Amino acid sequence: MIGRVFRGADAYGLVKYLFEEGRRNEHVNPRLVGSWDGFPAAHEPAVGAHGKARVATLAATLKAPLAGCPGAPDKYVYHLMLRNHDTDRVLTDAEWAEVAARAMARVGIAPQGEPGGCRWVAVRHDDNHIHVAATLAREDGGTPNLWRDFVKLREFCRETEQRLGLTGTAPADKTATPRAGVREQVTAERGGRAEPVRDSLRRTVGAAAAGSAGYEEFLARLGVERVQVRPRYSERQPGQVTGLSFALQGHTDAAGAPIWFGGGTLAPDLSWPKLRARWEARPAGPGPAPDARDAAAGLTDADRQRMWDEAERVVREAAERIRADAEGDPDAAADAAWAGSDAMSALAGTVEGPGGGPLSEAADALSRAGREVGRRTPARTDTGAGLRLAARTVAAVAVRTSGPDARARALVLALAAFAAAVADLRVSQQGGHQAAAARLSAEQLRAVAPPARRDPTRPATRGRGPADPRAPLLAVRRHRAGPTPTQPGPGSGQDGPGLDR
Repeated sequence: MIGRVFRGADAYGLVKYLFEEGRRNEHVNPRLVGSWDGFPAAHEPAVGAHGKARVATLAATLKAPLAGCPGAPDKYVYHLMLRNHDTDRVLTDAEWAEVAARAMARVGIAPQGEPGGCRWVAVRHDDNHIHVAATLAREDGGTPNLWRDFVKLREFCRETEQRLGLTGTAPADKTATPRAGVREQVTAERGGRAEPVRDSLRRTVGAAAAGSAGYEEFLARLGVERVQVRPRYSERQPGQVTGLSFALQGHTDAAGAPIWFGGGTLAPDLSWPKLRARWEARPAGPGPAPDARDAAAGLTDADRQRMWDEAERVVREAAERIRADAEGDPDAAADAAWAGSDAMSALAGTVEGPGGGPLSEAADALSRAGREVGRRTPARTDTGAGLRLAARTVAAVAVRTSGPDARARALVLALAAFAAAVADLRVSQQGGHQAAAARLSAEQLRAVAPPARRDPTRPATRGRGPADPRAPLLAVRRHRAGPTPTQPGPGSGQDGPGLDR
C-alpha cells in the first residue's frame, strides 16, 4: 500500500475535485465510505439537476472547526491518498473505512478515543484507492500533532499490507525514485509527451552526471540536451554551492517561467552531495561551462573497439568483486554497486537519449538497486573508481541509435551479469526490494542483448586488454580540445529547501 500526502488551503476545491470526473475521467461512482463520526452516509453530497454533486455543505462541515482554532495553519487541508497494488484483492467499502480511520489515528489527526480530534472524510471512486480529506483544526480548538507523520504513515501502510494480505511495498529506506504525480502525468498527456518531464529530465541529468568528470563537463553535456541548471548558494558563505535545480528548455508554467526540479527530487543520487561525491577533484567553485565537444574526436575504430572491450572487462571484474564481497564484507561492495549503475545510466542515456527505451528501464531499476539505505554515501573504492572511468568511456564512444550496436552488446551482457551480482549483494543485506530491482534490470538487459555464440561468462578482452584501467579515458583525453573541466568546491553537504530534498 502506498500513501501520498498533499497539503492545501481549499477544502471546497478538494471535495469538488473528488466528486467530479477527475483529470482523466477516472472518478467513477464517487462516494463517501468513511468519516470522523462514523456516519459517512449522513454527509453524502446530494446530486443536483445536472448530475453534479453539491459539495458546499460537506466542505463547510469540514471547515467548521477552523472558526474556533486560532492556531490552524494556512494550509489547513490534509489530503491523503492510499493505494493498493493493481493485483491485490478489491477491499470492501467497510474495509477502506477502517483503513482510513486507522490512518488518521496513526498520523495524529484523529486519535482513536479522542472526541476532540479533527474532522475527515474518505472518498472512494475506484477499486484500489481512496482519498481522505481532513481539516487540521481539532474540535477542541487545538491543532493536531503531525510530528513524523510521513514515517508513521509508511509504517502504517506496511502493517496494513500484512494485516489484510496485500502486496508488500518497500520500507522507507529512501532508495526509491520519486514518481511523477497525477498532475504531471496529465500535463504530459495534454502536451503530447510520452512521459512526464520529470522522468525524461531525471534520465538526462543522470546520464550527464555519470558521463562527466566534473562540474563544467556536466554543464556542457546538459547544455547539449537543452537542460538548464540553477545553482543554489549558501547564505553564510557566498559562492559555496549547496544545491542544484534543473529545468528543460521550453517547459514553462503559465507565466512563461521555467519549471525547476531539485536534483534530489528527481532521484536520491542526483542531489548536490551525491553529484559532488562522483567527482574526485574539488576546486574553488563553478565557472563557465566549456563548449560541448565530441570527447572521442580523432579516435580510430580500433581505439573505440579497445575502449568498448576495456569497459566490458572492468564491469565483469567488478561483478566478480561484488560476488566475492557479498557474503563476507557486503559494505565493501556498496561503492561498486552505485558506480556500476552509473555505467548503465551512461550507456542508456547515450544510446537511447531522453526518450528512453529498454536500456533506460534497466538503468532505472539498477539505479534503485545501487543506492544505499538512508541515502548514505558509501566509502570510495578502487573498484568504484574503475567503474566510473568505464562510465565516462562509454559516454565518450557510444552512439545514439535505436538500440545497442554490436560493440555495445557485449557490454550489455556484462552489465546483466553485474546486475545479477548486485541482486545477490542486496539479498545478503536483506534488501528485498533492491534485490528485486537488480533482478529486473538483469532480465531486461538479457532480453535486449541475448547471449551470442561466445561464452558470455568469459571476458572478451582476456589477455589483450590494456593493463592500465585508465587507458581508455586517457585515450579520450589525448584527443580532447581545450582545458580539463573543473567542478565546484565542496558545499555544505546539506540539501537546500526545494532543491535536493
